[in-house]
Amino acid sequence: MSSLNGLSTYLRKPIFKKLFNLAEYSKLKQEERAMYNASLRNKWDEESIRSSQEELLKRVREKAMAEPKERLRERRK
Repeated sequence: MSSLNGLSTYLRKPIFKKLFNLAEYSKLKQEERAMYNASLRNKWDEESIRSSQEELLKRVREKAMAEPKERLRERRK
């Protein structure tokens, strides 16, 4: 019985999780697979939009922080 518990722990490694997920995906019917793929694409699109917004906000903040410094330099001249 202890060997089964050890095996269970061993099978929780990330490579086996990926393998089990792949096996589950391969069992899906064509319609289910299409729905899963669409859901995955939506998730990736949302993540892409979110990361793009974060990057844009970061650039805007950097620009806003740089402008007062430039104005101070100009006034000192």
